[in-house]
Amino acid sequence: LESRGRYQEAEKVMRSIEEGVIRQTGKPLPPVVIADDGKAPQAVPYSALLTGVLLKRVILGSCVLIAMNVV
Repeated sequence: LESRGRYQEAEKVMRSIEEGVIRQTGKPLPPVVIADDGKAPQAVPYSALLTGVLLKRVILGSCVLIAMNVV
């Protein structure tokens, strides 16, 4: 809903979900913590896609895209 600009509806839905969780558990929800070290994100070179875990993901993603377009 929020991605469609329906902020008030999204807030109502989230509030009802949170209240339901509080009723079921009997405990208040923990506060939301946003981890921010204050540093700007680092730039990563494209060559990082061809190393380690990302290489497997790139190969799998490429195979899926090729299969989707061939079939």
